[in-house]
Amino acid sequence: MFADTAAQSRFSVHGQVEAILAGAIGGRRAAAALETSIQAADAARVGTLYYRHYLFQAMKAAGLPHLFFRELPRWVDILDRTGLNTWPETDREHPRSDCHAWSVSPAIALVQLAAGLEPDPRLDGFARALFRPFLGPLGRLAVSFDTPRGRISVELRRRGERIDARARSAVALMTPPGSLRRR
Repeated sequence: MFADTAAQSRFSVHGQVEAILAGAIGGRRAAAALETSIQAADAARVGTLYYRHYLFQAMKAAGLPHLFFRELPRWVDILDRTGLNTWPETDREHPRSDCHAWSVSPAIALVQLAAGLEPDPRLDGFARALFRPFLGPLGRLAVSFDTPRGRISVELRRRGERIDARARSAVALMTPPGSLRRR
């Protein structure tokens, strides 16, 4: 793992997230560092809702979409506990904002990690979308969002070991070879 101090005496999930997102570590090393930090009892945890956006992006970059599903109960609990139908600024008792942009990261992660949709980085303006669904423990998922080139709507449903997908898209969807993940 990447240490938080020069003495290499303290570690955090933040340090691994920053290393992954900065490109200092990748592939299996990134996955191992992130998983180890999340499981380590002495590693500092991510405490704020807004920073979880970066955590989810690091999970995506490290090829660990299954870790996202472990985070979802926290977000459901926030809505259940507060009675809100949008995520607040914080998970504290009395948040200042009950509809906070940074706190929507689970919605973004559901599109990117579970539905597996994101712009092809080789083309400008969402000319094509990469499509790598990963339902994890979900039985079904439907997402719909607008791009500069039009709407993408995808419905995914687990059928045993298979995932059936139905898509309506103004953008070409591409599934990179070897990118479909089973779980």
